[in-house]
Amino acid sequence: HQIKLQMLCEVAPQPWQRRENDGRSVFFGGLGFDVDEDALWTFAAQCGDVNFVKLFVNHETGRSRGCGKVEFDSVEAAQRAIKELDGMPLRGRAVIVELLGQDSGRRAGQRKKAFEESDCRSVFVGGLNFDADDFFLRSLTEPVGGVTFVQVFLDRGTGQSRGCGKVVFESVELAQQAIRELHGKELGGRVVTVEPLGLDSAHRSVPRRRAPPGIDGRQVFLRGLSPEVDVNSLRWFFQSVGSLTHAAVFTDRETGKPKGTGKVEFETQELAQQAVQELDGKPLQGHQLTLRIMTQEGAAPLHQETKGRPVIDGRQVLVSGLSPETSPDQLGHFCEKVGRVNSTKIFTDRETGKPKGTGKVEFETVDMAQQAVTDLDGKQLDGNDLTLRIMSDAPLSRRAAGPRVPPAADGR
Repeated sequence: HQIKLQMLCEVAPQPWQRRENDGRSVFFGGLGFDVDEDALWTFAAQCGDVNFVKLFVNHETGRSRGCGKVEFDSVEAAQRAIKELDGMPLRGRAVIVELLGQDSGRRAGQRKKAFEESDCRSVFVGGLNFDADDFFLRSLTEPVGGVTFVQVFLDRGTGQSRGCGKVVFESVELAQQAIRELHGKELGGRVVTVEPLGLDSAHRSVPRRRAPPGIDGRQVFLRGLSPEVDVNSLRWFFQSVGSLTHAAVFTDRETGKPKGTGKVEFETQELAQQAVQELDGKPLQGHQLTLRIMTQEGAAPLHQETKGRPVIDGRQVLVSGLSPETSPDQLGHFCEKVGRVNSTKIFTDRETGKPKGTGKVEFETVDMAQQAVTDLDGKQLDGNDLTLRIMSDAPLSRRAAGPRVPPAADGR
């Protein structure tokens, strides 16, 4: 083939062409602004494997425009989503679902189709163990009778169960009976959720207590995550406690790299408390995690020193030789190798605000502080050799010079 090179300014503009929809791409409209891509993925995956999810955002504000695109693995799954999810509620709002590129004229307003008008023979089952398969789900629901279809939802990337699934019964009455008999049942140490398929959490028979801005005691802040940890890893890690309604790994907005922190949300406050009690300090992919219940004040860094007069009681370690790039979170994670860290602080110049290369770490016990000095003194962090010493409330000059000796009386 002959290759021709030409100046860009000499090339005639080409008309933009929209990529043809092969029948697998579906438009989802009428979404609430609190719906993220993870929630939309879970909602759409009820109808089949999902390859791609994208929320359309306002480029000026960065906020969701209340609509998005879902690409399914097959045309059949896309058609099934249009048939079964159109008009279904997602977080309290009826969703418009139609083939992408074929606007039916309904996008300016919501389609009024109540959930009660749907078939209502399908139920959602959540809180399952992640090793549960279709056979297990069928054996769980068959005692009710009239089961015509079961499916455990799988993560396409890992092939692992998402801990939830769908069951279709012969009649509405049997579906309602399954909800009455199985919802809230404890199975293998986990509480099973059974509810009408597509029904949002706000309409559940056991409503959640909600508090703006979405912090109601069910959210757990995570610190110390490995850079390799993703959402699927978090769901697997917490499966011993209960299924998650949401999971996120926080990333830096500029670089896109993981920040070592994240958030998970459980079905109930009790499960969140149980997770903190059982898994705080446990390792995940070689990194020790710190778990705390999130509060209305937000997920502030867990190792940020609280205001007030500093306490010096042998649990505080002075760290010298810090790199200017080292943050309090990085310092806390570095020191957690030897024990629980209560707080960290990087000392800065009052005039310039720049780091002074020193900091302070407070451990939970005196023994942990002493162990940190023994194990970490001379170790490297961000390419710098660190010096660790137990802090004292005595002035540095007095510690260096020792006890003061009165001047000698010699007649002068």
